Amino acid sequence: MRAGNSKNAPPRRFALGFPAAPSRVAGRNSIASFQLNATPKRNSINWFLYTMSKIRRQSCRGVAGRRPQVHLPEASGLRRATPLPRRIICALGIALLAGIIPGHGLVAGAAPADKGKVYQSRYRIIDVHSHGAWPALPALQAHFEVMDATGVDALTLLLFDPAGFPFTGGWSESNLRAWLQLRRQFPERLNVFGTVDFGRAAKEPAFFQDIVTELAAAAKMGMQGIKIWKNLGMHHRDSSGTLLKIDDSRLDPFWTKCGELGLPVLIHTADPREYWYPNTYNTFQYKIGNTGKYYNHPDVPAWEDLIQQRNHLLQKHPQTTFIGAHFGSLTSDLDALGDLLDRCSNFFVECGARLRFLYRYHPQAVRDFLIKYQDRILFGSDLFLAGDEKTLANEGSRKLWRERQTRSYSDYLEYFETDHLVTVPGGYQAQWLRLKGISLPAAVLEKFYHQNAERLFKLDAAWHGKN
Repeated sequence: MRAGNSKNAPPRRFALGFPAAPSRVAGRNSIASFQLNATPKRNSINWFLYTMSKIRRQSCRGVAGRRPQVHLPEASGLRRATPLPRRIICALGIALLAGIIPGHGLVAGAAPADKGKVYQSRYRIIDVHSHGAWPALPALQAHFEVMDATGVDALTLLLFDPAGFPFTGGWSESNLRAWLQLRRQFPERLNVFGTVDFGRAAKEPAFFQDIVTELAAAAKMGMQGIKIWKNLGMHHRDSSGTLLKIDDSRLDPFWTKCGELGLPVLIHTADPREYWYPNTYNTFQYKIGNTGKYYNHPDVPAWEDLIQQRNHLLQKHPQTTFIGAHFGSLTSDLDALGDLLDRCSNFFVECGARLRFLYRYHPQAVRDFLIKYQDRILFGSDLFLAGDEKTLANEGSRKLWRERQTRSYSDYLEYFETDHLVTVPGGYQAQWLRLKGISLPAAVLEKFYHQNAERLFKLDAAWHGKN
């Protein structure tokens, strides 16, 4: 917990000039939740809503046959004891919500985020989803600076095999060893998940046996989990040229061994459902990149098939812990995700890079979902560490990278902790899309931000020096 913070103090903000980050002290107090002002500012839209609600409450308390006298607060500046017919009140409310009153629309009750400022959380936070192709101390320290600016305490570096997709860098045996060496320098701030090169399945006859042995060896080296990327089921093939399915029985010994060793499997299956459909007027990401990239793709299975393979895997291995990356690729159907969480107690999800797809839901629905499944959802960002020395060596590129990463963390935290209107983390649809924050309760944030990860990763809750 962070010291010296009143429970009612507003969240701290820091300008993008990046002043020195506050020291990380044991005993820091976590803020309960973002507190709205008890009394709205005069002449603001909040004051209007406050006044209207007061009129309505007092009208409802009237005695039958006699219109109640409404007494407004002295600060309002309005005439006192003036009864307003309900029709007028309703008309004003409708005009407000419809946007007839200039400058306000259906989300008038949500304050916009303070653009250009950085939101800093007072909670302990473990980011369970980040990547880095370059295992070097400068890249890690630069990311620590970004984390300090927003209040993120630790990150989980997920190695992944990028075969079949246009990504550079990624995974290799030497990378795993290098990241584990860095973890020994920063055990309180860095967690490391290894991965599997499924491209070997087509070339090595003993592949399915070897990866079980290699898993045990990596666990002894200090690896804390396994990251499985989406190219399993979509790209990799076996020696016969057949697409390797997620629930292939030849992989069962590997998944079983993960459970025996207590290694959680963070698995990225498929992608958002709309990527399997043509880009039309109904497409959320209308004309943004190649949204329909899997539509009519000759080699990629249907989205439904991939999700079914993943769900079958969960059912086959109840003793192994699986964490579904990106809300388990089920942001298109929270009811289906809830049903899966109810059926598979070994399945968890994290939120990285998918908040934009929550636009379709009422903010209260998203809030209720995270509260209901507060023991099953973890915080992740899907941010990448600096990819090469050139990015950090050049002052201009370093500043741009730092501002972009800091803004992403800031938007994530502000979305979960306040009811502000925030831009989507990562800059998605930044020209027109805003999300209303869901202001999660303090106890839920504690689980979401760090307690769930500490439990699954078997982290000692005492090592960070907080209660």
